[in-house]
Amino acid sequence: MQDQKKHQKKPKSKRLKKKLIGILFAIPLLGIILFIGLYAYITSEGFFQNKILPQINSQLEGVVEVGNSRINPLSQVKLAQLKVQSSDKTQELPVLQIKELDIRYDALKLLFGGELFVKKVLVESPVIYLKRYKNKSADAIFKPAPKDVDTEPIDSGSPSQPANIPQVLIQNVNISNASITIETEQEDNSWATQKIAGFNFTIDQLGNGKKGKMQISSTLSSSKGEDKVLAALAGRLDMEFSQKLTPVNLIGDITVGVNEAAGALSELADVSASFQVAFKPGSLEKFDLVVSRSENVLAKIAGNGPVNTKEGTADLSLSANNINKSVLNLFAISSGGDFGTTNLSLDLQYKAQNQFKQHQFNGSVTGQSIQWRTNEGSIPTVDLSLSIQSSYDAIKKLALIPEFNITMSEAGENFVDVNLNKPLSVDISGEKPKISNTQFSLNLKDFDLAKWSNSEDPQSGLSGMVQSTL
Repeated sequence: MQDQKKHQKKPKSKRLKKKLIGILFAIPLLGIILFIGLYAYITSEGFFQNKILPQINSQLEGVVEVGNSRINPLSQVKLAQLKVQSSDKTQELPVLQIKELDIRYDALKLLFGGELFVKKVLVESPVIYLKRYKNKSADAIFKPAPKDVDTEPIDSGSPSQPANIPQVLIQNVNISNASITIETEQEDNSWATQKIAGFNFTIDQLGNGKKGKMQISSTLSSSKGEDKVLAALAGRLDMEFSQKLTPVNLIGDITVGVNEAAGALSELADVSASFQVAFKPGSLEKFDLVVSRSENVLAKIAGNGPVNTKEGTADLSLSANNINKSVLNLFAISSGGDFGTTNLSLDLQYKAQNQFKQHQFNGSVTGQSIQWRTNEGSIPTVDLSLSIQSSYDAIKKLALIPEFNITMSEAGENFVDVNLNKPLSVDISGEKPKISNTQFSLNLKDFDLAKWSNSEDPQSGLSGMVQSTL
């Protein structure tokens, strides 16, 4: 009888064990299923459209719309037909439109390895349109920050520790066929338009110990009434970084060429400018800017010299030659003046030491056949010579000009001579600047005021010397 009871209890205990084992397997399996379901839900397009976008729009003055989306928090964010519309009804077009935004990355490397790894950033056909009225901007999309919020710096109570060197690798960034249009209302109620079109920008291999490159190309246009200009831009930059992500070698160039120019901007027609730079740690290897028109050099600026950012020292030289009316007239567009036969050259030297706290600047400018002509008249054709030596000590807060000279001549004869006979120093360490005793002189010889004042009244030439002490 007892044996029969024992025999009947064994099957029940076996069934209980099977149930417990089944439950133990079912719980993690159910957790996995719930996790997969939750992950699928938060990465679905419906979750983005119904939960994420409303939160974004609640923080904006405008409205963000997305046609299609694909989001994987660990590896990808892809948005198609992105549109940002300002709430201002006078902004007819969206502030921003993007045909496709695709960002691919590896979040696990960032979470577990501390490395920012971006495989790809693609921004295809972005269009930015901004409209600025005289009294307001119609393209504001961000809500203004609260003005009554006071923020105080947080004191950790312990000295800051040196930050770890970030590990970064960005394999490719590509902005394709972008355009930016800015329309600005003028005081006379007319509109000025600046536009960047066909903008292409790429970066490859940006990271620790990598050799990367950057390329850019675009067309630029500006118009205001009859004044118009259309130009093309192209450039590249080769970059090499150390393991600490500091630049080891930078070599680049950029060229801007004007294809069309009209109205007051007609002086820009067929003008092109090319800029080349090469930099290595501790030295500016090359700095060249050449402005030309139809292969004729209008101006050339070159510079080089050692630069030590660690010790805060520099010894740079800069020279410019053949700066003639074709370049100078660009700065006289608004006044309608003309520099005629003017030709300028300059030489500059800059030195710095003691962590860039002590500066020395020497320079000279030479002008030949300088002219200035307007509809109201003109000045005589003269030659000009200017030289200056100066220094500034940021520790003592003391500026010093030991030498300054200006000489003007006509037909080889000097008629104006300005000299600093005693060094000029300015002490700004106190509440009020203190100027030292200094002396300068002005010498005139046969200076004809009628030629310079465009006056029809005959005036005799002035001669003599003025000496003043401050």
